Amino acid sequence: MEIPNLPQQALKSNSAFRADVRLFQEDLAAGRYEKQWLEDAKLASEERASGKFDDWKEKNREDFWGQKQKATWGANAGESSQHSLSALVAAGCFEVGDVWLLTRGYRPGGVGNNITVEKEAKVRRFHSLVSPRSN
Repeated sequence: MEIPNLPQQALKSNSAFRADVRLFQEDLAAGRYEKQWLEDAKLASEERASGKFDDWKEKNREDFWGQKQKATWGANAGESSQHSLSALVAAGCFEVGDVWLLTRGYRPGGVGNNITVEKEAKVRRFHSLVSPRSN
């Protein structure tokens, strides 16, 4: 009978550990552990800590994300209203964990009061829409 390597098995089944390893590999591939990158990061951290960017942050602060977005008046979603949802997905605009607010306006029967429907949607996972070829 073979005794399993329990720590290795535990790490293989730990999704948080696997995610951290993937992030480390991405950082490594992007050069985020090279000497110059680390020096620049340290300098930027010191500048942030000293308050160098506080005025900029306060000037550009928003009470909610997208508050200062330049949108055409009456457009459903500014410039994004010119793009289909499938085009946004294909362009990589969505990441797992993103929360989107979908808003749709209606005017029942074309007259009377407008109705606005809002729904929050969270991106939970991606599925492949391409089915394998059958021979």
